[in-house]
Amino acid sequence: MAACHSLERKILAALKAAFAEERLDIAEHLVCALEVLESEPTPGSALGQAYAMIAGSQRKQRRSRRPS
Repeated sequence: MAACHSLERKILAALKAAFAEERLDIAEHLVCALEVLESEPTPGSALGQAYAMIAGSQRKQRRSRRPS
């Protein structure tokens, strides 16, 4: 099972890169891959971190849309 955890970490790193490069099309596929590997997001899991990253990204988008 250690290989699976390694794969999850690699996918999470790729997801972070996809967000940084604003490649949300790629990010969506990477999240799907994590969902296949981990059925439930738990605190500290790669899937949990991915969901937190998505939530943080959505908050940033909402703040940037507010009129100044």
